Amino acid sequence: MRAVIIQNSFNTGEISPYTLARTDLAKYKNACERLENFIPLITGGITRRPGQRMVIAALGPSRLIPFEFNSQQTFALEFGNQVTRFFTRNAQGVPGVILNGSVPYSIATPYNTATDDLWDIKFVQQGDVMYLVHPNRPPQKLSRVSDTNWILQAPGFHSPPTHAFDQDVSNGAITLTPGATSGRGVNFVASAPVFIAGDVGKFIVIGAGLAIINSINAVSGVDPVTGAKLSTTAVCDIVDGIQVGGVVAAGGWLLRGPPQGYLEYATNQAVPGPQVHLSRKIGAGQPQEVYTFHEYRADGQPWDNSKLQDCFRTIDVGRYLVAGGAVAIILSLMSASHAMVRTYSPIEDTTTTATNGDVVAAPQSGGTWTVEDEAFSEANGYPNAVTFEQDRLIYGGTAALPLQVWGSRTGDYENFAKGPGDSDGLDFGINAAIQEPIRGLCEFRGNLGVFTAREEYMVGGGIITLSSASPQALTPGNATAVRQSKNGSTRVQPQVIQNMLIYLWRSARNASEMQYNIYQANFGSRNLNILHELIATSPIKEMAWQEFPNFVDWFTTEGG
Repeated sequence: MRAVIIQNSFNTGEISPYTLARTDLAKYKNACERLENFIPLITGGITRRPGQRMVIAALGPSRLIPFEFNSQQTFALEFGNQVTRFFTRNAQGVPGVILNGSVPYSIATPYNTATDDLWDIKFVQQGDVMYLVHPNRPPQKLSRVSDTNWILQAPGFHSPPTHAFDQDVSNGAITLTPGATSGRGVNFVASAPVFIAGDVGKFIVIGAGLAIINSINAVSGVDPVTGAKLSTTAVCDIVDGIQVGGVVAAGGWLLRGPPQGYLEYATNQAVPGPQVHLSRKIGAGQPQEVYTFHEYRADGQPWDNSKLQDCFRTIDVGRYLVAGGAVAIILSLMSASHAMVRTYSPIEDTTTTATNGDVVAAPQSGGTWTVEDEAFSEANGYPNAVTFEQDRLIYGGTAALPLQVWGSRTGDYENFAKGPGDSDGLDFGINAAIQEPIRGLCEFRGNLGVFTAREEYMVGGGIITLSSASPQALTPGNATAVRQSKNGSTRVQPQVIQNMLIYLWRSARNASEMQYNIYQANFGSRNLNILHELIATSPIKEMAWQEFPNFVDWFTTEGG
């Protein structure tokens, strides 16, 4: 007598050989021991996977990236060695390469396959514009003018992403000798005059050691360019023990923190007068003077040059002044307390004068304004990830700041000017337990998903929530990152499929589905190939979602 078992569903797909004895599992009854070149359907049946059609020979090592303007205008972009070609469907629906005359249309790109892994490119698209990032290259902006007119160029940042990095003021020659490795009132003696009055309140950084500058000793030199009064000795309290004894070489010690002098915007005139504060500009785009003082100058108080304080160095030219809710580039220095800047954004911190009721820029207290560097550069590295979130363009993770996130102003994707307003630019770090770089960014259910090589976070405006009515606007004052899981993410860009977010583990062999778990009040991750952990025979390097004719998430492996 022979028993015939009818299997009327195959929608579990292929199952792991490690589970072949688990006849108690419900999914076992709908599984196959081997399912090759077939696609399991949600209705239970299977269908042969579609065939392939030769369109044109590849560019050599290359990668396909989708570009979809709408359902009628879709493209595949083939990135090769410093070149990109474009593919679309013709009027009959047949895919092919776009021609310029009789030859394939192409444009030059900065991505060199000899040094740049094309699979490190991340991208995000809105309308006819796509932003691309690669850790070795400056961010790029790809714009479609027509099918045979695509433009790839660096974004024209009105105000670029900036960050306050530790500064090397040693001029490549000045050494520093701490008087002790711990304690208060310790003298840090430089081999040449280097400290200025605006350094008081900053930290001296030596490796993992920190010392706050409480005062500087008597003037022992003058800067020949700015006229700054210089001292060789800073008197410090050591916060974190200095591990290096003796002389610290030039470049081995840095300064951290904002200047502690007051800053005031003034008019563009050679000699300030008693009423200079009445005509301070609050707009953007024009040259604007700033002065720094050691004492607050109240409205109506006459200009007093004796109150000026040295806060600028020659290395500050070309850096960015973040003050009063505005970002400005420092064009030149007239002195160590007098700079010419050009504002990239309006001055938002304003006050009304008592003398005649004019609205003017408010003076900034010490420690509330900063001098910063451009975040993306060859020295600091370029972002690893990019996405859109709440009408902001978001970048994340560089070599120098692997866990930092920058967001544009709301609705102004190439303006990263920081300030106190809700719509101002973002600059915040993920306080991760394990210091691994950001590998992916993705908007999901009103929150910002941040995927590092070891952990997954959701960033929201104060709280991480579920319903579309609940998420708060993400602002400079309320960005809150909450860890959701510790699987770690690979460099493959996460993707949102319907109401799920799919990302790959750092092993590049497992895919997880992230959904909100109302019982645990977090975005839980479910291992999608837990019943067949061997389905990825080699690491996965790309995934792409298909909606028609079947719902399929395709994965490309390193093994081809």
